[in-house]
Amino acid sequence: MTDRFDQVVETAKIKKSLIFFVLTLLVLTAGATIANAKGNRYGVFVAIEDYKFAPLPGTAKDASMWKKTMIDYFGFSEGNTKLVLNKDATRAGILNSIAEMAKKVQPGDLFVFTYSGHGTLWFDQYSPVRDEARKISVDLWAGETEDSHIVYPLDYYDAAIVPIDADDEGSGRPWGNLILDDELFFALAPIAEKGARVVFISDSCHSGTIAKGEVKASEYKARFVDPADVLGKDALKNLKVPANQKSGRQTIKNGFYLTLSASSDTEVSWGGPDGGLFTSMVTGYIERSAQRVKEMTYSELHVITQALVVRISEEQLPTVQTPQIDLFAFDVSSEDDSWADRIYGEKIFQP
Repeated sequence: MTDRFDQVVETAKIKKSLIFFVLTLLVLTAGATIANAKGNRYGVFVAIEDYKFAPLPGTAKDASMWKKTMIDYFGFSEGNTKLVLNKDATRAGILNSIAEMAKKVQPGDLFVFTYSGHGTLWFDQYSPVRDEARKISVDLWAGETEDSHIVYPLDYYDAAIVPIDADDEGSGRPWGNLILDDELFFALAPIAEKGARVVFISDSCHSGTIAKGEVKASEYKARFVDPADVLGKDALKNLKVPANQKSGRQTIKNGFYLTLSASSDTEVSWGGPDGGLFTSMVTGYIERSAQRVKEMTYSELHVITQALVVRISEEQLPTVQTPQIDLFAFDVSSEDDSWADRIYGEKIFQP
């Protein structure tokens, strides 16, 4: 397994160098280090294992690994980080933890939010903001039984994360206590808009140490759940458009809001007792590259870990998983065509 890991890394490095040659050259010659970076670092790390409808062993290890990685390699302090696990990871618990940490974040700081748990899709036409511009369809198997056949017809969908209390019938929202991507935007965008950098990492579907041994496919579960399984099929009947629904893509002006996600909108993400495939690959690559981690860029981290995740999921899991990187809601009206390269070329997890 280690030989194959090294082979994939080398292949990805060649691909990366061809795509980002000029960018990487500029970054490497800049010589900046984390020690010279200004600003404080803050992190909220959420994970849920104890779902009533579909438990996910291993997600708590993801959250602990993200926290450890940020402290060990990127200068985060224990006092500026928070783990939100299982019973505490309610809708209110997650959003309040973001809001409480956000009060500390100042212009020039970095805020990292990670989530490991179930993901799902919700109908954009019944969401707070009708903003999806691309129709998607989903037809895949997340396991080996008929119940694991996931089908979504071609339509506009929001991604959503699934808190421990997602099935709360008293919420008054059509989507119960799911947290839709629109709502995550409302929680995280103000942090970016006041001049801090925001990085959101999702190891879920819209979403052990795998590099040290073969993946046991039988132990791996898809981090996806149908909203009907959470809210009940009756909850999806006679849906109504929310009052005061907004329309159009929401944007951040002059903000830095980067997302790293474990899979594309039409795929499931995989995880087992030792953690998520995506989290294991990202944190494992950072650990293996500790001597030069201070010079690593978001583009390099994405290209190499994407290659690893795709290769392993192709060979050993029921469906392929393709990690994504995106500058969510970035206003580039005054930028030239190189804006994405400049942002992706930033050093990882620095203020």
